Amino acid sequence: MTEQRRITVARDIVTEYLRGDIDPVRSPEMFNDDIVYFAVARLDRRDTDWLLAQLANPQWPQHIRADIAAMMPGHYTEGQAALEVDNG
Repeated sequence: MTEQRRITVARDIVTEYLRGDIDPVRSPEMFNDDIVYFAVARLDRRDTDWLLAQLANPQWPQHIRADIAAMMPGHYTEGQAALEVDNG
């Protein structure tokens, strides 16, 4: 699998989480096996701008965006700042 394909898959996973299509109760394997975490980590390293744009997007639930921001070790500060964009 190419790196671009891995990024696309990671975006799909994060988008499903943001939409509420997956969550720890209905999709425990996505969290127990760290699939969501690794998707966020890949985007944190390879597609930071896209991930930060999702965190700043008030279309997505605040609590899910905050969970994702907490999973961003490489850009934690930027993630927290992106959460504040819609809180003005």
